[in-house]
Amino acid sequence: MFSRLKRFADGRSQRRWSKTDISVEYEVLGSDYGGWPVAVSDVGPGTTVFSFGAGADISFDLAAIERFGCNVWVFDPTPKSVAWIKGLNLPEQLMFHPIGIDQADGEVQLYSPPDPEHVSFAINPAPSAEGQFSITANVMRLESIVSHLACALPDILKLDVEGFEYRVIADILSGPIRPAQLLVEFHHGKYGFDISDTARSVASLKNAGYRIFHVSQSGREYGFIRP
Repeated sequence: MFSRLKRFADGRSQRRWSKTDISVEYEVLGSDYGGWPVAVSDVGPGTTVFSFGAGADISFDLAAIERFGCNVWVFDPTPKSVAWIKGLNLPEQLMFHPIGIDQADGEVQLYSPPDPEHVSFAINPAPSAEGQFSITANVMRLESIVSHLACALPDILKLDVEGFEYRVIADILSGPIRPAQLLVEFHHGKYGFDISDTARSVASLKNAGYRIFHVSQSGREYGFIRP
C-alpha cells in the first residue's frame, strides 16, 4: 500500500513541474523508438546537432540530416554501438566519435545492461544483475568536445546517456555553452536516481532560461528550448 501511495504522490508531483510551458512548432524526427522532438524555428542547413547516445538507432540523426540538412555529430563509447555504426554507410553530414560526455575529461566505468540483447551501458550497475560487467570508456566535457573537434557550437544537443544526464546538465549550466535546444531522457527510477533528481535538473534548466516545449507520454523524454 505504501509503495502505491508513494508512486501516486510522485506522479502528482511530477505533473506539477513537468508540464510544457511554451508552445512552439515542432516535429518528432526518427522512429517510434528513437524519435526526438525538434522545434523547427531556425533549424536548417548548417544547424549543428550533438547527439549523445546512439545505441542501435540513429533514425533521429538521419532524419535531422534528411529533413533539415543539419550537420550531426553522434557520440557513443559503448562496444555494441561502435561496432554497429562501423557497419553502416553513413551520409557525409554525420560524424561519429566513440566518446561519451560527462562532467570531467577522463575515463569512467560503464556497466553492461542486465539483458545481453540490449545495447546501452549505464552509469551504475543494476541491482543483482548476474553476469553484468563493466568497461572503461573515454569521456569529455561539452566544452572539451567542441574544442577537440574544432567544430561549431551545438544548436541542438540530445542526451540519452543512461544516468549521466544529471551531472552533465549541471556541468553544462556551469559553463558558457548554451545550446538553443536540449533534448533529454531522464532516468529516474533507474541506476539509483529518483524523481527528485529529475525535478532538480528540470528546475535548474528553467532557472537558466530554458522552457519545456515537449514531454513524452512516459514522462522521461523532454524537449527544452531557450526562447
